[in-house]
Parts: sequence; C-alpha cells; structure tokens
Amino acid sequence: MTNVLTTWRENIAALVTSTFAAESPRAIVGERVAQSVSRDSDLFCVFASPIRPTAGNVNNANLVLTVRYWKKYPKVGATLRDVPRDPEPIEQLMLDMAAMFKPHLTDQGIDYYHVESITPDVADEYGVEAVLTAWTRNPAEHGG
Repeated sequence: MTNVLTTWRENIAALVTSTFAAESPRAIVGERVAQSVSRDSDLFCVFASPIRPTAGNVNNANLVLTVRYWKKYPKVGATLRDVPRDPEPIEQLMLDMAAMFKPHLTDQGIDYYHVESITPDVADEYGVEAVLTAWTRNPAEHGG
C-alpha cells in the first residue's frame, strides 16, 4: 500500500510522461542535482521536500513536490558555444507545464495542490523547475 505523498509524486510523474509523450522524456527517480545540459533526450524528475504543518491548524499539512524538466539540447560546435540559447522552447515549456497542472489540482492523491512557481533556466541547464504545494491532513498529528 502506498502513502499519500508517494501516490501524489507518482501521479505527477505519470502526468508529465503522458503530457510530454511526443518528446519521450526519460524519468529520473529521485532528485537530479545540477549537472550539464541533456544532450540525448528530454529528462525530468519529481521529488518531495519537507512536510510542514499549515499555519493556524497543525492538523493539516503542506506537502511540497519539485518537478524539474530539462529539454534536449543539441550539441554545438566551438564557434557557437558562447551564443546565447534560444529562450522560446523554455518559455513554451513553462506554459505547457502550467496548462498541464491546471485541470489536475484536485485529483492527484491529495486534497488540493497549488503551483507555487515555474522557474526557467536557459543559461545553465536549459529546463524548468516547478514547485507544487499540497494541502492534506497532517500525518504527524492525531487529527491527521
């Protein structure tokens, strides 16, 4: 039997996979720390952050997931190494992710979640990071 956090994380990963099926993104289990751009395929990971009681009612809790998605970036020769990367694919990815989350804010294994931010990274890793905050019963309290 899985728990609410694992269910939510797995549901979000499945949502990313199905939404971006045309790009055939490769899922990474756990958190992928900063590395270099992805050359072979689109990559993504979904991982949890600390559980915190909600302000004003410790019987409820906020769960946080981070979704990182990196676009495949083509190899470039030495003459193009210092040319700025085109931000349009990352800007489109930001909007596509927002549209992906919108119809699923209440059906992912938790009571409700909110998209806190979708942050682009065009300079270093050529991807985005979305932070999701959920509201549910606090698993660390008697009322949870």
